[in-house]
Amino acid sequence: MKKYVIGIDYGTLSARAVLADAENGSILPHTPTFPYPHGVMTELAGKPLPSEFALQHPKDYTDALEFLIPELVKKNGVDPKDIVGIGIDFTACTLFPLDENREPLCFDERFEAEPLAYSMLWKHRGADKYTHLFEDAARKLYPYLLDMTGGRIAGEFFFPKLYEVYKEAPEVYKSASVFINAGDHIASVLTGSRVHSVAFATIKEHYDNFGGKGYPDRSYFAEIDGGFADVLSKVDTDLTPVGSCAGRLTAAWAEKLGLCEGTAVAVPIIDAHGAISAAGIADKRATLAIGTSAVVAVMSSEYNNVKGILAQGYEATAEGLHSLEAGVRAMGDLYDWFVKNCVSAEYERRAKECGMNIHAYLRSLAAKKKIGESRLIALDWFNGNRSVMPNDKLSGMILGLTLATRPEDIYRALIESTVFEIKRVCDNYTSSGIEINSVVATGGIPLKDPMLMQILSDTMNMPVSCLESSEATALGSAVYGATAAGLYTTVAEASQKMKQPIAKTYYPVAENVRAYAELYAEYCRLYDYFASGENAVMERLHDLKI
Repeated sequence: MKKYVIGIDYGTLSARAVLADAENGSILPHTPTFPYPHGVMTELAGKPLPSEFALQHPKDYTDALEFLIPELVKKNGVDPKDIVGIGIDFTACTLFPLDENREPLCFDERFEAEPLAYSMLWKHRGADKYTHLFEDAARKLYPYLLDMTGGRIAGEFFFPKLYEVYKEAPEVYKSASVFINAGDHIASVLTGSRVHSVAFATIKEHYDNFGGKGYPDRSYFAEIDGGFADVLSKVDTDLTPVGSCAGRLTAAWAEKLGLCEGTAVAVPIIDAHGAISAAGIADKRATLAIGTSAVVAVMSSEYNNVKGILAQGYEATAEGLHSLEAGVRAMGDLYDWFVKNCVSAEYERRAKECGMNIHAYLRSLAAKKKIGESRLIALDWFNGNRSVMPNDKLSGMILGLTLATRPEDIYRALIESTVFEIKRVCDNYTSSGIEINSVVATGGIPLKDPMLMQILSDTMNMPVSCLESSEATALGSAVYGATAAGLYTTVAEASQKMKQPIAKTYYPVAENVRAYAELYAEYCRLYDYFASGENAVMERLHDLKI
C-alpha cells in the first residue's frame, strides 16, 4: 500500500503544498497555492509603514493550512489513512511574539495597531541600525559568532529583530511570553508541543551546534544592552534536530484538515533547505533557490571559516553536514519592481496582443540581444547587498544608459546583474576552500526563464541543471515528513530516494563564456569600487537627513 507525505512551503507571498509518494518523491497532480490575504503589509491601522519594514499577519499562516491541506487531499483523491507525515519549510528568519497562551500577540486588541507585534518577515530591515552593537559585542567577547556568520551579523537575524522590539516597542517586548520562528509556530500549533528547530537556531540565531557552545550566554546580550541581558528567557531554548518528529497531529487539527489524528509532523526547516533536499543532498553541490530573492547554498562535510557569507550551520539540513548560505537579496523582486515601475503602457499593450505577460514579453525581446549589445552594467543591490561584501546601505545602479536604451535592455541587464552576483558568491566559496562540483537551480523562475539559465551557465562556465517541478521546495519539506514518520533512517537517505528528476541541463557556449567573462570583470570592478568603501556615495545617500 502506497504511503504519502505532505510538504508545505511557506514563501514570501504565498504558501504552497504538495502530496508526494513517500517511496519515490513523485508529486501528485494537484498542488494548491494560497496567496496570503494580508500580503506583505505596507500599512497598519491606516498608517503607512516605514520602507524598511516587511510585516505579515500570522493568521495568514494558519489560514493557509486550513485551505491547502483539505484541498490537497480532496483534489488528489487520497485516503487520509495513507498520509503518514507532514513536513514544513518557512522563510527565515520570520518571527513574531506570542502571549502567555502562545497566541500571536497581535491578536490582542491592545497591540492591533503596533507594527512590531506582527510577524517580521525575513527581509524586514528595521533592525539594521542595531547590528553594529551585536558585532561589537561579538568581537569583544565571542569572536566565534562572527565566524558563523561570515564576519557580519545581519539585521534579518533573530536577536537583532528582538532588540528592535525591545527598543522600539517595549510594551510588546514586555508582554511577549516568547518570540518564535513562524515555522516553529506552525509545527507547535499542529502538534500542541513546543517546537524549536535546530535549522532556524544554528543558521540565524547565534546557536553553535558544531562546537557545542549553544547560545551565547547572558554576558553577550548584556554587552549589547543591560536591559536585554535576559533575552533568552523569551526564547524556547530546548531544540529539536531536523529529520526528527516534532509531535503528532492533534485531534482538533486532524478534524480541521481532514487528516488522521497522530499523523507525524516533522521539525520544520528553512525554505532554501527544502530545495537542497529536493535536489538530493550531496557534498560540494551548490543549490540555487531562486524566487523573490536567491539563496546560494552549499553543503560541505568539512568546516570552513568563509568570510562574506550570510551564515553557516551544522546539521541545519542533514546529519553530519555543514550548510553554508549566501545569496542575492532581490531577484524576482527586482524584475518585478522594474516591470511595475519602469515599463510603459505601450509595452503592456504589445505584450497583451502577443498573448504574453509583461515578463515573458520583455524576455522575448531581451533574448534577441547580443551579449553586451546594450552597453549596460547593473549592480543588483536594490534591497542591499547580502553577501561577499554585505552592506544594507548599498543600493542599485545601472551604468551606460543612453537615449537609445530600451526597457528590454534594462531588463536583461538586471537579470545579468543577479547572475553576476551568484557567480561572485560562488567564487567567494571556492576561494575560501569550499569546492563546488555541480550546480542545481530550483524554483519557478529557472523553469520559465531559459534565457536566465543560459546566462547563468555561460557566466559560471559550467553545466547548470534545473529540477523538473517548480514545487521542489515543498517536496523538500515532504522529505522531512517522510523521515519524521519513520520511513527513512536519515534525511540524506530520504532525499536520495525522493529527489526530483532533472528537467534540463544548460551547458556553457564557448563564445558566450568569453563575452560574459568580460562583462563580469567590469561588474566586479564596479562591485569593489562601491562595496569596498573606495566610493561610499551609496552609504552617504542612505544616511541623508531629510
